[in-house]
Amino acid sequence: YAQPGPRFIWIHFFAPHSPYVARAPWANEWAAAAGTTVDVVPELRNPVEYDKFHYRRGSREMAAIEARYDSEIRATDDAVREALESLDPKKKALVIITADHGEAFLEHGDYGHLNHYPEVSKIPLLVRYPNHRNAGSRTARLASILDIPPTILAEIGAPIPPSLQGQPLQEVVASSNPDTRELPLHTSRDPATASDSLRTASRMFHRFFTPPKDLEVLYDVLTDPFEKKPPLNEPAQIVTFSKRLDELKAMYENAKKAIVEYKQIGRAHV
Repeated sequence: YAQPGPRFIWIHFFAPHSPYVARAPWANEWAAAAGTTVDVVPELRNPVEYDKFHYRRGSREMAAIEARYDSEIRATDDAVREALESLDPKKKALVIITADHGEAFLEHGDYGHLNHYPEVSKIPLLVRYPNHRNAGSRTARLASILDIPPTILAEIGAPIPPSLQGQPLQEVVASSNPDTRELPLHTSRDPATASDSLRTASRMFHRFFTPPKDLEVLYDVLTDPFEKKPPLNEPAQIVTFSKRLDELKAMYENAKKAIVEYKQIGRAHV
């Protein structure tokens, strides 16, 4: 705030993330409440390594792992609060709080964030507009972290490149039209666990790369939001979603163009 003019501040809280560090006092308290202790499991940098111990959902070991992770969330809450309290209330700040992924703890047989089930893909996205505009409002419409750049650009009155893939959240929340949005997801770090997904307002389609033949499944997220019931037996819909996902993946190859245009606009408004 020493110099006049607008500021862009990005604060990256790495926790909650592996390795799951037990944060005092919460980790010990929550582990004890679950009938376990945090030291019954090792602290591992890659949570996928927990596979070799063959822990089960509901076990003392899983309760300890989740107590460690939840304690990191609680510690991060305090850090976010401190950051918000440091803001000058006289400044018209746009504040966006989000995450890049959640974390899986065997809900669908995996650790970490190598799939797109709700425990991984459903993330917080909170926006505080200047002067607390629209305070307390919520929407069930689909949104994405892709919406963050156009949201910021719209708020400062800057042009939004047509090739930018997101939508201003101001428009998403205000819309009364049917939610026809399609959000593709892709995990590619490890070819052995890579997968694609496509989320709509009522369906979640997953494609798992499982040689020799890909596994494709479809869920009704309106009646099964946690995707715990058996997948839908709708072959025609699965074919439609698979083709549409391929089309969207091809379209998203233009992401580099959007990034270049975004940087050019950023330089023009410095």
